[in-house]
Amino acid sequence: MINRVLNSFVATFKDVRAVSDAKIIIDGLTVLCGKNSSGKTTISRTIQDVIEALLYLKMHIRHYILTDLYYDVRRQISNILSSIGVDADKEQYLRAPHINIVDLSREIAANHIDGLLTLLGRVYASQQWLEKQRSVSFKDFSRYIVMPEPIASYAELEEKIITRVRKAKSDLDAVEAAQLSKDVFSNQAHIMSRYLWDGHVEVEELERKIISYTNGDVECSDRVNSISNVVYIESPLVSGLSFDDDGSFKITNNLVSVKGGIKTSTASSGDTISRFIKEVLEGEIKPDVEITGRKMWSFSRQDLDDTVESFDLADCATGIKGISIIASLYEQKCLTDKTLLIIDEPEAHLHPEWVVAYARIIVLLVKRLGLRILLASHSPDMINALQAFSSSANISDWTHFYQSIPSKRVKSKFKYEFIDKKVSVSDIFESFNNVYDLIKKYSIAFRAED
Repeated sequence: MINRVLNSFVATFKDVRAVSDAKIIIDGLTVLCGKNSSGKTTISRTIQDVIEALLYLKMHIRHYILTDLYYDVRRQISNILSSIGVDADKEQYLRAPHINIVDLSREIAANHIDGLLTLLGRVYASQQWLEKQRSVSFKDFSRYIVMPEPIASYAELEEKIITRVRKAKSDLDAVEAAQLSKDVFSNQAHIMSRYLWDGHVEVEELERKIISYTNGDVECSDRVNSISNVVYIESPLVSGLSFDDDGSFKITNNLVSVKGGIKTSTASSGDTISRFIKEVLEGEIKPDVEITGRKMWSFSRQDLDDTVESFDLADCATGIKGISIIASLYEQKCLTDKTLLIIDEPEAHLHPEWVVAYARIIVLLVKRLGLRILLASHSPDMINALQAFSSSANISDWTHFYQSIPSKRVKSKFKYEFIDKKVSVSDIFESFNNVYDLIKKYSIAFRAED
């Protein structure tokens, strides 16, 4: 079993949408229980958005700086290079030791900015470019140039492009100093979130505050150490799956994209988790290629007479897709001890036997990989199984069940607080048992109508 640090990741909420008060510990398996619209999704989505913002904010800012540069200068530079025959003699302009080629057909990589400036400097000083300016009027040449404002001469064009590339270089250099804030998040990184910024949220990692904000006023340490990847599974209604040769892949469903990173060595083929998933599915999920060349994920199973059937996973039953998302993430080795896996209602569309099997998979992932899992559930079978398995697997110290109850602090029928029940789920089952009272109540109402 992986050694864990208790209370390694703690998120505190106050007055965030339906959540009046909550303190959620994520150091192994964390389960949110409660009625619809009580704030389970708010907690899950906010934690996802906070961590991803801290992990990927600067990457997003760099992406937009480079994308803007690409669209601003691609056409101008391409026309300059092609007009003087650089395509046929690139080596003359690309001898800087830190680059091999500047690829203008794709996004310009950050470490190519210096190389791009070197290239432009050599082109502008070349005999071919000087001859171009003498032989072709700028008016004729500029028919192929699109700039934000009119350009009157070759010299002005050179200056504009060099200035634009230098600005991108300066902006990239400034990214390291960027701190998470509402303005940076939405304007510089172009990331939108329906869940961040309202109310008060504070996140601690190993008792170190990594972010705190109240109604958009942000303090953050700009660093997350124990989590390097967040995967959110909201629905198993898979509409498409794709994968690349480097091991990265994407599972697209109707509500969210689940992305897996480059393969790691956290799992081995044929281990306990793989074998159990295959037993549950009575088959296996694997990348495949159609005759047409289209990449897909297939579900294959072998019948009693050894006949093998294969199906496009996108065409399979929803319950199979639900298990298959976990299977795909695991088999592609995208789940590690630094992954936070968030699942909304894993029991959705599953037969009760598969609900229990899914619960076992979840506990195995926590125990064997050290995976952190945050899930929301309405299912007595799922919660009962998780409680039993976490106890049997000796991970009770890293298991927390939170129940939403009407807020004691805020007078509103739409505000809830979350109580840590540890691994004692008896009170949670009392809330589920209310359905029998409702069945009786509605049955009496039907009889009264007659």
